[in-house]
Amino acid sequence: LRWYGTGTDIHDQVAAEEALRQSESLLRSIIENAGGLIWVKDLQGRYTLVNRFIEPFFGYKPREFIGKTVFDLFPQHDAEAYERNNQQVLETGETQTFEEIAVIDGKTRTFLSTKFPLRNEIGEITSLAAVCTDITPQKEMEQTVRESEARLLAFVENAGDAFGLHNRGGIIVDVNQQACDSLGYTREEIIGRPVTDFDVGIPQSLLLTITERLDRGETVTVESRHRRKDGSEFPTAIRVRPFWMNGERFSVSLAR
Repeated sequence: LRWYGTGTDIHDQVAAEEALRQSESLLRSIIENAGGLIWVKDLQGRYTLVNRFIEPFFGYKPREFIGKTVFDLFPQHDAEAYERNNQQVLETGETQTFEEIAVIDGKTRTFLSTKFPLRNEIGEITSLAAVCTDITPQKEMEQTVRESEARLLAFVENAGDAFGLHNRGGIIVDVNQQACDSLGYTREEIIGRPVTDFDVGIPQSLLLTITERLDRGETVTVESRHRRKDGSEFPTAIRVRPFWMNGERFSVSLAR
């Protein structure tokens, strides 16, 4: 009795399958721990993959998104905006980033959504993917800063004293309306000119001393005279305080 048979070495196949499993596991780990919303849709706009960060924001479990479109899950107006952005990426074939708004539990949240096409081995677009980061805290901070700047600007513009902002070289960067009124110039006529075009009461030697003190971070108070556009002069008391921005020294002055 004899036995005949053939043997096939499947070592390479097994190794390839194991490498594929490890690669898929690594990809899944990245998707689930990326710290932002990640989703993939087919060309009909149906979700085929959603990571776990969808639930804390929208209250849906990832599996509840699968097979649905934005029109199944979001208000019509929001869904239309999302879909316009999606189509723009599919039509251009390029990665694009959008700020997208979603109202969640009555609160407006802003997401920075980077959307990009996925392609097969011959370059055809087969899916659309996105990474969406909640930037609501940053947007709220920006709004707070804008409101603070608006209040400060209103205060400066309506102050009874003349405010000026100039760089280390003494070139005027900005002034308030009172400074314009007291000198008889428009803001455009003042900005970009040296302070010595208007201050005629401080000798050059004292200007050098003032510059040195400002460089040391000191606040300087001095009495001087300002010259108006019509050539007349008037006495003034000036208080100058330095500050640094992006490594450059500026000064804000108050004259009365």
